[in-house]
Amino acid sequence: MDIDSAVAAIEEQDGVMRGPLKAPANLAADAAGSIHDDKTAQKLGFRGGTVAGSVHMQQFPPVLVRAFGPEWFETGTHLHVFP
Repeated sequence: MDIDSAVAAIEEQDGVMRGPLKAPANLAADAAGSIHDDKTAQKLGFRGGTVAGSVHMQQFPPVLVRAFGPEWFETGTHLHVFP
């Protein structure tokens, strides 16, 4: 799904934004020796492997663009950025 379709799928009602449910996969979970691997993460004191940043980046941009407009996606802020 492209960003425009993802943003269009998000609805706001009573101040709450809702979009379609997603089931992202943590593809880094099987990367032995990385912090995303349960065994390695547990050795470092975590309960389990951490979720890869790519999973978060699949989830947040449509909501942020919907909330703050395309300026957020283009500049990282909804405020005017001076050159």
